[in-house]
Amino acid sequence: MASMVYARMTTWKWKPGKRAEAVKIVEDHLEDIRRSKGFRGLITMLPSDDPNSAMFMAIWDSQEDLVASQKGVYTMISTKALPLAEGPPSLKNVEIPRALLALI
Repeated sequence: MASMVYARMTTWKWKPGKRAEAVKIVEDHLEDIRRSKGFRGLITMLPSDDPNSAMFMAIWDSQEDLVASQKGVYTMISTKALPLAEGPPSLKNVEIPRALLALI
């Protein structure tokens, strides 16, 4: 089996007109995210056909680091962003072959 990294895909549906404000919350905490053990990267995806949604993929070295981030920096950011959302985000944890990260 190929060596893996672990990612959390978080999909948010924002209240109308709140996406930019919500993305800024994430941007304001980039240093906190970067200091988290095992953090590898964050990809922000903003659908051009839906100005009220956003997806974030946070990539971690290990499953343990991903779980620890859920209890730490993820909760801190989500708590601040939730008032701008129509509801809680959907979460999906995935594995990514480490070799594919070189393609990004």
